[in-house]
Amino acid sequence: MSIWSIKTQYSYIKVNGVWYYLLKNIAESEEIPEVVGPPKKPAYTVDVIEVGSQPTMVATTGKLTFSNRTTPATLKASNNTFSNPRDIGRLVRLSLKNNQVTATITAYTSAKQVSVSLDGAVPKDVNDPSVYVSNAETLTWRFGAWYANNWPYAVLFHEGRLAFLGTDLQPQTLWMSKSQDFENFAPTETDSSVVDDNAITQTLNSGKINKLIWGVTGPVLLLGTFGSEWQVKADSINEALSPTNFNAKEQTAWGSEDIAPERIGVSVLYVQRSGTVVRELVYSYEIDSHVSNSLNLVSEHILRESGGAADIAYQKAPYSRVWITTNSGRLVCLTFEKEQEIVAWSKHEIGGSFSGGIAQVESVECVPDSSADKLYMVVKRTINGATKRYVEMMENDFWPSNPQDKNNMFYLDSYKAYDFGAGPYSTTITGLAHLEGETVKILVNGSRRPDAVVTGGQITINGTSGRYVRVGFKYQSLLKPMPIEAGSLNGTAQGKTKRIHK
Repeated sequence: MSIWSIKTQYSYIKVNGVWYYLLKNIAESEEIPEVVGPPKKPAYTVDVIEVGSQPTMVATTGKLTFSNRTTPATLKASNNTFSNPRDIGRLVRLSLKNNQVTATITAYTSAKQVSVSLDGAVPKDVNDPSVYVSNAETLTWRFGAWYANNWPYAVLFHEGRLAFLGTDLQPQTLWMSKSQDFENFAPTETDSSVVDDNAITQTLNSGKINKLIWGVTGPVLLLGTFGSEWQVKADSINEALSPTNFNAKEQTAWGSEDIAPERIGVSVLYVQRSGTVVRELVYSYEIDSHVSNSLNLVSEHILRESGGAADIAYQKAPYSRVWITTNSGRLVCLTFEKEQEIVAWSKHEIGGSFSGGIAQVESVECVPDSSADKLYMVVKRTINGATKRYVEMMENDFWPSNPQDKNNMFYLDSYKAYDFGAGPYSTTITGLAHLEGETVKILVNGSRRPDAVVTGGQITINGTSGRYVRVGFKYQSLLKPMPIEAGSLNGTAQGKTKRIHK
């Protein structure tokens, strides 16, 4: 399966060269945990995670009986318990006199009988080795918490544990793996004892049921739900989370959109449930709790008029900027420097067009680089009458190496750059099939040439060519200078009658 060819909402995390993905297929409304291994030529490998010990739900009523003690086996229920095909692949955890046995349902026979694969032999009675413990019957058993159409919403790492957030059936439940054993979610040891590094299953207790949407690791675990924001930590900041040391407290009650937040220094920026407000979740020493401050109180029209936020990405360098795509396809930037109290919003139009309007930006992501973080975006345009999507990267700011350096001074979108070295310098420029039928701007050695239309993947320069050629979409830049302040005889000139001579 190609993860690149499916339109999905997703949550992901990486550790030791392995990516854990939760891919949500919009059409089927189903999320399946997947793991992507380290790069292998010619591509990545993608596999569904085989979780050796899945988390379980609350204990279920009714009696279960094994047909034999080795795999495969048949599991029989005293009540109508199983369903088809939902339970295929689901785990069942049974307690036989404090011996934990896990089975995976492999086939459905009826509501009272399924075939299973055991993770180990059902123990024999120590007093009578000819029979199974409890005659292979138990009233203490649990279904696995995850199954078809009931996979978790989000994934993250915290304190050496892989954590999954919420399902449709348990929207406020947090599952954390065994410490440093990322695919083991067994709540106890096989002898039913609970130790500190066992997996953790906890449900947020609040007056309302709100779906868990995101989590951010740090000194404490911060969680966002549809209705509020939470802090999770041990009873002491110097202790680690464990099954018996887990403290969850609601911090603020604004609620979040289903958009992954961004940690910036000590702050976490998230999109409020309306989609039109970006908030900063940060700890306040004055009240010994977290607060959520609006960052666009005086610029709320930017997101509101664009249909609300759809995706965000944080660019650390060269400047601290949060890039936001909106539901209408606009690109918005928030310059955020908390120490300098800088919160500045701006709108950006990408060159080209889509269906007669502006080109649309559908997704953004920032990738670290040696000199500056690279902003990548998926841009949707109408090219030669057809809808095209391109993955494009925003160039670093231009810093001339000397006062005469103009060869790399340009502002173009979806451009191609050519360096013809010592020549020859042809006026025919090829390799422009991605801009077929479009009117493009042309720069030669930093100087403008007349516009041209791409035909057959190429253009002809009207005028002389040169070593450095840049071809791409234009975009409009607006400069609004500060009011002129030349001073006056008695203080500032602002607000006073002035004469300006050209």
